[in-house]
Amino acid sequence: MEPFFHVVLTGGLLAAGIAPMPRALHTPNEIAPAVTPYLACLLAARGSPLYGTTGQPVAAETGPAGGDCSPVRSKAAQDALQLLRTSKNVERQEAQAIVSRALSDMEDFAASLTEVAPGTEPQHAAPAVTISLEDEVVPAFQRYFGCLSKSLRRSNISPDNAGERYRQAMDLCRKTRASAQILAEQALAAKGWNSGDRRKAAIVTFEQADRLWKSMARTTQQSQN
Repeated sequence: MEPFFHVVLTGGLLAAGIAPMPRALHTPNEIAPAVTPYLACLLAARGSPLYGTTGQPVAAETGPAGGDCSPVRSKAAQDALQLLRTSKNVERQEAQAIVSRALSDMEDFAASLTEVAPGTEPQHAAPAVTISLEDEVVPAFQRYFGCLSKSLRRSNISPDNAGERYRQAMDLCRKTRASAQILAEQALAAKGWNSGDRRKAAIVTFEQADRLWKSMARTTQQSQN
């Protein structure tokens, strides 16, 4: 299979005073449409929203928190296998291995969101926000997020001042954000995206980055409540 990926990152749960580093989950682009509902179900069962590459929440086929995602998993596996067999002509055994690995990675990723920062009671932990990005824009996203994290590391941060410190980091990185958005558009242009679609995708990418950053601020604010 060609190494094309969707990337999902989450703020997770942070210890106060530590600059955040998002966790990443890579899902093969060829089966992403089929298996994303399973990830949405796993996250919803933990009270965590999943935002798609359009910036909109992904509807989860699940019941209350802690709901059973087994039926969604079964359908995701069937749909993903069908995609690989019909569109990529992947042999059955290889397709099964690809799908099984993707679903297992999603389970491990979702399970990691139950971790809490030192000194944080589980019932006080803020739900993680998970975002999805087109693989082409990830380097641009990382440039902007790297600036945010670097700016935050220079601050004396605590739960009491987290909101202000995270906002200051965004202010300091406005120029980096603008240049990174241009880089994202250029990367999408190199992949053949038309002007309107690549501009929209680049805008959504950095709206997603800001959403993630603000989620991290809320998590830090609650880390010692």
